[in-house]
Amino acid sequence: MNAPQLGLSLLLLSLPQGPSPAPPVRSGSVTGEVVDFACRLFPRRGTHTCSVECLEKGVFPGVFDEASGKAFLAFGQDRNPAGGALAPLAGKRARLTGKIHEGKGIRAIVLDGVGRAEGERPASAPAPPTPDPPRDITLVASVVNVLDQVEASAKGTKHACTGRCLAGGGLYGLLDLESGRLYAALAPERKSARSLLEPFAGLKARVSGRVVANVIEVVRVVKA
Repeated sequence: MNAPQLGLSLLLLSLPQGPSPAPPVRSGSVTGEVVDFACRLFPRRGTHTCSVECLEKGVFPGVFDEASGKAFLAFGQDRNPAGGALAPLAGKRARLTGKIHEGKGIRAIVLDGVGRAEGERPASAPAPPTPDPPRDITLVASVVNVLDQVEASAKGTKHACTGRCLAGGGLYGLLDLESGRLYAALAPERKSARSLLEPFAGLKARVSGRVVANVIEVVRVVKA
């Protein structure tokens, strides 16, 4: 059953993918298993099937697109992760539609609707990509709102985040000042990085942590 006008936004982590680049803005849909990607990128042990609790408390809720194997993260109109909205579909197949934006290694789609996908996962669907093990990193970065950065990049513009960008919540991230790469951020134990990064919102910080794809698990942050 479709649930139109949910107004969700999704982010696609820059996991390994095919050679054909997609246009920066397009209308489309994704169908796949609803998961919390923090569990997949930073597993505590073995394999894991996401539950309602994972999505309700999750930092990075979203789906693996069966057509491409790509990983999409979900956000609501309040610009916060949409785990609560997707929780009833945890571990199940869902179809999400909307306008896709992409930039700085991360993709976003603002949804027109989301609903349960009927039938079984196609046998021809590619397996979700297996991320590399976490690696240690230290970088000097601006603390930013991830969605603001992706939307601006998709439009071909730049956005200088301030503390106001993150005052209402949103997904905290880090824009590496040396490489220009954008990272979505979480705290240890797969929790929100807000408490760690909020004092530095819109400012520069020296951050140490562990990185998988375009996600950084923040361990230490000080003023740069």
